[in-house]
Amino acid sequence: MSNCIGSITPADESRRFQAAAGPVIAQKTLGTFGTIMQSVGTIMLQWQQRAGQRTHLGTLDDRLLKDIGLSRADIEPEVSKPFWRP
Repeated sequence: MSNCIGSITPADESRRFQAAAGPVIAQKTLGTFGTIMQSVGTIMLQWQQRAGQRTHLGTLDDRLLKDIGLSRADIEPEVSKPFWRP
């Protein structure tokens, strides 16, 4: 049983050191990295929403398009755009 405890202790020590160093590293390097990742996440979310909206717009029938004052010819340029174009 002492062998099990002995093998676990170094890992616990390593985790304790990482936990203590984590906030310092986060403050220095993850500030810029975190900002970049947040921006990338925001852009990807916008792309996903835009793609979904264009797909949904393309599925509307002519009656629903007429209700919102559009025709199939009006929506075709928007539906055919790639998701990254506004």
